[in-house]
Amino acid sequence: MFSSHAESVNLLGLQIPGNTMERAKALVPANSEIKTINATPNDTSSVLGVINRIIGFDMVNISGEINK
Repeated sequence: MFSSHAESVNLLGLQIPGNTMERAKALVPANSEIKTINATPNDTSSVLGVINRIIGFDMVNISGEINK
């Protein structure tokens, strides 16, 4: 099993220190199968997502199994 995560602070649409999904995926081990991805809402299709993109925190958790 593995678990990777990344966090960012959102200020006026900018993710500091960078895109959380890309950073979390970069930590996924080779030869692994992703089972779950959990992320905070940061889209523009919901009120909570819009508020979070203006000012808030963004977090991505990825977990799965390492294939042998």
